[in-house]
Amino acid sequence: MKLIDIANKIDKSEQNRQWVDTDDIGYELGIDNVPCVEQDRLKCYWVGNWYCTDSYVGYRMYFFDDEPAAFSIQLGRKCEESFHWFTLELATKVRVPLESESREGAEYKHL
Repeated sequence: MKLIDIANKIDKSEQNRQWVDTDDIGYELGIDNVPCVEQDRLKCYWVGNWYCTDSYVGYRMYFFDDEPAAFSIQLGRKCEESFHWFTLELATKVRVPLESESREGAEYKHL
């Protein structure tokens, strides 16, 4: 199955939605200290998962403004999540708001 087919057929229910760790994605995109905040533009859904010790791991697909942007793989609880962006343009679209969050968080710490 192609990734575009998975993106078109993925279960976007709340039960299949996964919390987005904005700090991990910021690190992936070269941004330091992105606060972990709940936001609505970047969403993540399981493609397939399994239980490893005490955490779910597996394959995820990320959507930015409801457009497929990346998929990730985490094979075990102690393994890093590996991100694969569909295009550089989509990675940049995700990076810009995260940079803004990072700057706002840094400004808040200095108050």
